[in-house]
Amino acid sequence: MSQPVEIVLVEDDINQSRLLARKILQICDSNGIEGKVTRYFSVHSFLNALRMKEFESPKFAIIDLMLHYYSANDLESIPTESEVGGNKEVKRAGLRCYDELKRRSPETKILLITVLKGKEIEGIPEAYSVANKGNHHDETLLANFLLSVE
Repeated sequence: MSQPVEIVLVEDDINQSRLLARKILQICDSNGIEGKVTRYFSVHSFLNALRMKEFESPKFAIIDLMLHYYSANDLESIPTESEVGGNKEVKRAGLRCYDELKRRSPETKILLITVLKGKEIEGIPEAYSVANKGNHHDETLLANFLLSVE
């Protein structure tokens, strides 16, 4: 039996993360692909997993552009607020996750998703492959990404 296709999902909204993971697995199943989705809910948890080598080289990564640096799941490892300046949503924080994953795993196909439009995403280099997730679960967008072959 072959190994499942590893897919990393970084989305700080737990409900959106659950729905996206379900959609991803449905797309995989309906196309005869065994998929494994690993979810992270903050920049901190994702970068920590990357440093700890919790995963090697996922085939795909889907990363929300706007992320919180910490989530409730990170409580035991969060520095004090004075060390980090609070837990605000970091504008374009998904770019940090993207850059670090690309550096460590250049073969991983990465898709940044966002609900932002127009001027709010201007200036992000095209190399980042930013896709507007619109209704948050655009099945065609996800299917095209997951089924594309380079």
